[in-house]
Amino acid sequence: MTALLRASFRAVLAGAALLLASASGCASADEGADASSDEIVQRVPCGDLPATWLETTRLPADGGDVQLRVGQARPVGAVRGDILFFHGFSDRLDNHRPLFEAWTARGFRVVSFEYPSHGETCGKSLAFYLYPSLARLAVEVERATREDEERPLLLAGWSMGGLLATRILQGLEPLDRPVRGAILFTPGVAVHLFLDRVRRETLTRNEQPPHTGPITPTRPALYPIAANLLVHASRARDAVLPAGVPVLTITGGDEEDVYAKSAEVRSWVGDQRRRGASTHGLDCPGGFHEIDNEPAPMGPSVRSAAATFAEDVVTGGPREPDGYSAAPCAGY
Repeated sequence: MTALLRASFRAVLAGAALLLASASGCASADEGADASSDEIVQRVPCGDLPATWLETTRLPADGGDVQLRVGQARPVGAVRGDILFFHGFSDRLDNHRPLFEAWTARGFRVVSFEYPSHGETCGKSLAFYLYPSLARLAVEVERATREDEERPLLLAGWSMGGLLATRILQGLEPLDRPVRGAILFTPGVAVHLFLDRVRRETLTRNEQPPHTGPITPTRPALYPIAANLLVHASRARDAVLPAGVPVLTITGGDEEDVYAKSAEVRSWVGDQRRRGASTHGLDCPGGFHEIDNEPAPMGPSVRSAAATFAEDVVTGGPREPDGYSAAPCAGY
C-alpha cells in the first residue's frame, strides 16, 4: 500500500471514529478536547488510597496535573526482570492478580499505573489525554519506579494497553531503558467500531473475575482517545516492531472477543514476522477479550505461557513461534 493510500485509509478511520464519538458526546480527537456527559468530568477528586494486595502509591505526573496510582508486585526472592504492565479501558491495575502472581512466581517485579479517570488515579481526566500523552505518562512511571538500570525490562499490556505497549515499541515515546521483550493480550491493533458500553459479561466468561472495583469509565466512545485509538491501531499495522525484541501476542475467539478483531490481530502477527519482527502468537479459540482472566483451563494456560515467555526472554531467548502451546491455546 502506498504512503498516500495509507494516509487516506487512516483519515477514513479517524473520520469514522470522530462521527461515532460525536454522536456520543465527544467534540474532537485533539489533545485537550472536551466532552459532555454525566460520565465525564474535568477533574477527578483525590481520596485516600484503599488497601489492596499490591504496594501502591500516588505519583504526581504531567507537571502535577494528574496523580497516578502506581502499583508494584514483587517476587519473594531476587528480581530477575521488571515488567511494566498497561491495563485496558475501564480497567484498573489490581484487576489482574492471577497474572501478576504468575510473573512474580518466576522472579519478576511487576509495575503498573492507572490511566486518568481509571481506578484510584485522580486529577485531570481522560478527556484530556491521547495515546502520545499516555505514553509520556509511562515514561514518567518507568523513571520513578526504576531500581536497577541493568535489570531487563519487558512491556505487557491488555487491550487498549496492548496497543499502547505496541506503539511505545514502535517509537511513539521511547523509554529511557531498553525493552527486552513484550507480551500483548488481545491488543487493540484491530478493534470493533461500534461499541456502546463495556460490560463484565462481554469481557470474560469468568463469573467471578478477580476485579477489585466497578467497570469505569464504561463508554469508550465518549472520550477523544476512542478516535485516537483507531488512528494508532492503523499506524501500528503500518509500522514494524523492532527487530530483536521478541513479542508474544495472545488472541481469543473470532466471535467471542467482541472488542478486538482476533483474526486481524493474528494476521498482523504474521505480517510483522514477514517484515522481520520476532513475533510469537498464541491463539485461544473461544476466548473472551479479558483473556488472562478466563476460567480454567484457558486462563491458567494463558498466564503460564506469559510467564514462560518472560522467563525465556531474560534467560537466553524465546522458543520457536509455536513453542508456547498449552491446551486449549495453540502457538503459531
